[in-house]
Amino acid sequence: MGSIDFMLRKIDEGLAAVTQHYADVKDADSLPDDLLYAIRNLVQDCQSALDWTMSDVHKRYVANKGRPYFPLVADHDELVKALDRWLPQVRAAHPDIAAAFERHQPYRAGNAALGHLHELSGVNKHRQFSTQRLDVTESVHPWVAAGGSVETIPVKYGPMLDKDGVPIPGKKWLPLPTIVAITNIDWRFIDPDVSVLPTLTSLAAAVREAVLDIRATAGIHDTAERPLRVTHPRGVLRMGAGGAVGMSQEKADHGPVQGVPRH
Repeated sequence: MGSIDFMLRKIDEGLAAVTQHYADVKDADSLPDDLLYAIRNLVQDCQSALDWTMSDVHKRYVANKGRPYFPLVADHDELVKALDRWLPQVRAAHPDIAAAFERHQPYRAGNAALGHLHELSGVNKHRQFSTQRLDVTESVHPWVAAGGSVETIPVKYGPMLDKDGVPIPGKKWLPLPTIVAITNIDWRFIDPDVSVLPTLTSLAAAVREAVLDIRATAGIHDTAERPLRVTHPRGVLRMGAGGAVGMSQEKADHGPVQGVPRH
């Protein structure tokens, strides 16, 4: 599985680059070009790894030529249509493969990040990367060392005060916990409205899991060729208003794909 291993390695490297650039951001007004470039590459590599896998499954099990793309859809019914279009007869002849594809759909619990992939990669293909929004929140926390005992709390000392706030002469000074102000900076995509780094981290993990699972189930262990570039329908991942299934962690209940046991 040398070629797909290369692509998965590029995804790991891409996520590491994004994380590093993210940590280096100093200006709260905009993201640096290096970070935008790293995000674009990571999203495109995730899309390529899935499409590569779909292309290999298609070549192994479908006689006719085609330009298949990896189905990431909103619900069970759309998955059935996508599999029947790109992998005809596979649902009936190889229900285990169909089940593998269904395990890695946005409407399945834990796969929400996959539901954003087509939108993000579609924007990147037009060289207009999604704008980020910066959320800044501040919180104050007492700093407590491991164990939490009084002796281990970094302290400063202040005098005992009377009811008017005036120090009382001769009274013992009291230990006061050190207070740390923390500013949390969260860059978010405008569309979809999700946090950048957590979403990309989840996406990279979900793509790796999908690629390895589907290829193993389909008996594909090596890929020598890159699949043809494909164009993705922009409407596939429109999940509807109001937090509809596919853009959240909610699990759809539309029944199993024919020949696919419910998990």
